[in-house]
Amino acid sequence: MCADTESLTMFQLAADLRWALPAIVAAATVWLPHPRRLGVRWLVAVLLGWTINAAFSDALLDPVGWAEAMGDDEAHMRYQPSALAVHIRFGWLLPAIAASLALLFAGALQWMRVACLRAAATR
Repeated sequence: MCADTESLTMFQLAADLRWALPAIVAAATVWLPHPRRLGVRWLVAVLLGWTINAAFSDALLDPVGWAEAMGDDEAHMRYQPSALAVHIRFGWLLPAIAASLALLFAGALQWMRVACLRAAATR
């Protein structure tokens, strides 16, 4: 069956959110003040992003659900059950990269702030 452009746009938006949402949540979680230990905060951010990645891809991007909503009667024949396994196995990678980059950015900001304070103190 042929889908209209609005449903394709919604599917594309959901597919883009599947990549962006875990990364944004992981990066934002790193900036929270608690837990105080940086490694624990990074681990919590990665686990939270990983969970969102797997849940979002399973619940909201289920191809059978989308195809049945568009009126396809044979959607179950195209469903790949191992799709969730990929997100469970490798879904931590994008949140880990996003959390690490957020930590590097925070460290660079802290280093620049300290350097500016030292330069101002010597004047």
